Amino acid sequence: MTKGTLMPRPRSVANLALTGLAAVLLLLLPSPVARAQGGPTVKVTSPANGASVSNPVTITVVTTGALIKPATDNDPNAAHLHYFIDRDPATVVKQGQPIPTGQPDIIHTPDTSEQMPTLSPGQHTVWVVLAHTDHTPYNPNVQDQVSFNVGGGAAVTQASPQPQMPVSGRGGLLRSRESDRSGIEARLSAISDSPIGQTLPDIAAATLLLAAVAMLLRTRKGRPDRR
Repeated sequence: MTKGTLMPRPRSVANLALTGLAAVLLLLLPSPVARAQGGPTVKVTSPANGASVSNPVTITVVTTGALIKPATDNDPNAAHLHYFIDRDPATVVKQGQPIPTGQPDIIHTPDTSEQMPTLSPGQHTVWVVLAHTDHTPYNPNVQDQVSFNVGGGAAVTQASPQPQMPVSGRGGLLRSRESDRSGIEARLSAISDSPIGQTLPDIAAATLLLAAVAMLLRTRKGRPDRR
C-alpha cells in the first residue's frame, strides 16, 4: 500500500450496503398512493346491459378489494351488497349514514348472485352498491348498474263465452219469444222425424179410444138399471 492511500472503514461499507438495499425495496414495493387507488370495486356481469330477459331475473356481480360477509357477522372489516330495484341510490345513499333497511326495493345481502322479485313487463334498472357492515357506503361510493327489458311471459287465458242475457224492452221480449218458439219447433221436428215420433199418431189414437171407452163406462154405470 502506498503512503497516503486511505482504506474504507468497515462501518462505512455496511452503511452503503444498507442504503442500497433500502433503495431496492422502495423500488419494488408499491407506494401508499398506488395502494390507496386500488380500492374495492363491484361489477355487474349478468344480465348484459340492454338484454331482454324473463322472470325470474337473477343479477350476478363480482367484487374486488373487499371481504364480503353478512352484516349479521358484525365484522368491521367486511362489506356486503345492496341491490336497488328501479330506485336510484343517488336519492337514498348519503355518506356517513346507513342505507335504509326493511324496504322491498332495497335488498341487503352478501350474495353476489341474487334473484329479483317478480318484475312487471318492461324496462327495469338495478343498481348494486357496496357498503360496510354498518350499511354505510364507501367514500367515494362503490356501485354499478344494469338496465334490461322484461318480457311478458304470462300466458293469456281466453275468457269462456258468457250466456247472452235477454234484451230488455218490448222488442227484446218479442225476439226472445220468437227464439223460444223456433227452439220448440225445432225440437218437435226432431221428435217427429225419429222412430218414436213416427208412432205418435197411433199412440194418440189409442189414447183417445181408451178415453172414450172409459167415459162410456162411467156414463153407463151412473144410469139406473131399467130391467
